[in-house]
Amino acid sequence: MGTKGYRNIISIFLMLALTACESKVTLQATTASPTLPAAAPPLSGEQICAPASTMDCNALAKIWLPGKNAVCNSAGSAYTVTSCVRAGDPNGRVKETIYPAQRNSRWANAKCSKSGDFVFEVSMPAIPSNDWVISLQGGGQCAFDGNGIGGCSNRAMGLVAPYDKVGPFPPNGTLTAEGPLNDPDFANANWAYGHYCSNDGWMGSNVTGVPMHYTADGSFANWSFTGHLNVVAMLDLLAERYGLDDSNPNMAIFFQGQSAGGMGTAQNAFTVHDRFPQIASRGNLLVSSWQMFIPTTWDMPDFWTFGIVGDTALEAYDRLRTTWQAVLTPNCVADHLANPALCMTAPGFYEYITGSPSGPYRGMDLPLFIYQNRQDQLYMGNTLIPAVSAGMTVAQSAARTEWVRQMNLAMGINPLVPNASSRIKWLFAPSDPQATLPNGSLENNVHGALDYQTNAPGGVANSLTAMHSRFWATRGRGPGRGQLPGEVITYDCNWVPSHVCAGF
Repeated sequence: MGTKGYRNIISIFLMLALTACESKVTLQATTASPTLPAAAPPLSGEQICAPASTMDCNALAKIWLPGKNAVCNSAGSAYTVTSCVRAGDPNGRVKETIYPAQRNSRWANAKCSKSGDFVFEVSMPAIPSNDWVISLQGGGQCAFDGNGIGGCSNRAMGLVAPYDKVGPFPPNGTLTAEGPLNDPDFANANWAYGHYCSNDGWMGSNVTGVPMHYTADGSFANWSFTGHLNVVAMLDLLAERYGLDDSNPNMAIFFQGQSAGGMGTAQNAFTVHDRFPQIASRGNLLVSSWQMFIPTTWDMPDFWTFGIVGDTALEAYDRLRTTWQAVLTPNCVADHLANPALCMTAPGFYEYITGSPSGPYRGMDLPLFIYQNRQDQLYMGNTLIPAVSAGMTVAQSAARTEWVRQMNLAMGINPLVPNASSRIKWLFAPSDPQATLPNGSLENNVHGALDYQTNAPGGVANSLTAMHSRFWATRGRGPGRGQLPGEVITYDCNWVPSHVCAGF
């Protein structure tokens, strides 16, 4: 599957990143009475409507035409929208802009870091679909005042406020047409695109905030870090007003993200699992997390994590955790109360997502797909390891070798045995310090998938897109799906001269 980036734009990869989808028909409203399925309460814990009460569909969400009623389910936790008719072109996709904080005071804390409210978009096809793709945008992170690694002062406006690359998002409830999506697996699915503006890998709950300067406008104010709260608001709204129904036996969720969005996807897997337990138990909740596998064992002198002198990876990540008031995978934290920073990156909590509920990790039994270049220069740069060059010092070369060794250990990879992992079931993990671009130039920042997306060394059938599609095709598996055999691809050093890869 080709990952669909937010607004069809590849996620922004900045200095510090944890890294950071019809046939023509005319819709007809059903005349049958809506069912009233039992459902879990919203994550906010409140009953949002009186069971069996009704609301005009258009008052519920602008993506629905007026004149038909949605019915509150038996739990009072959501509206059944099977009678609602989608607005806009009946033969094409339509997208609605949604600011949760402007919909209900329950989501008042769904914010962007510097200013403004968190925003996401829902895109629906002409033909109703039971498939949902929930996508978290990437874009790096920050936690400290000032510039440099981890600094917030020079973040792009689109990463600190409800702005995209061309300006502010349209007002709440705006409908816009969206062209066909070029994704063979999800071209006809519902999509929810979460705009990343919380700078915390979608983990934070710090509403009060931290004092920060902002170079672009000279302001000095408290910045909030509310990424986890933003995810909760998005899930609540999708369930309450847009038809993401946990009781529907045919409904499936593909929860995905890249870079900071990949970290957020992994860390909020428990949030989606808890909000949609029946979908999860049927094997119809699949998680795809890109660029989130970072070793917490890093402690090499002179190559400090985030450039904080003296900090090991665990110490640096604990600073981020504290600043953001990060909400982490609960069972992992319960097992590591003395050092919860162990639960900040995937090596610490992978089995808490994929493991059996009755096993030692009390896992969620969720299939988890991981993409990660083991020589991701963005992450190596976060520990002061420079890009490969003829001028590398002996110490720098040794640091690169040690980084890859620790990545291999964390992923359960034996570098002498290709395409195997003793730990991870679905893994696409090349090891390339550089990539040759189509114009012949070398790219040192091999953070994104680049040619591995469709033009992998092993051919199209062994590309990231093809493997991702095979992963999605496993939905509906029975118990134990999180640890069932999957597929592992570990291309090594395919885009660089052999001497660059010596020792890696």
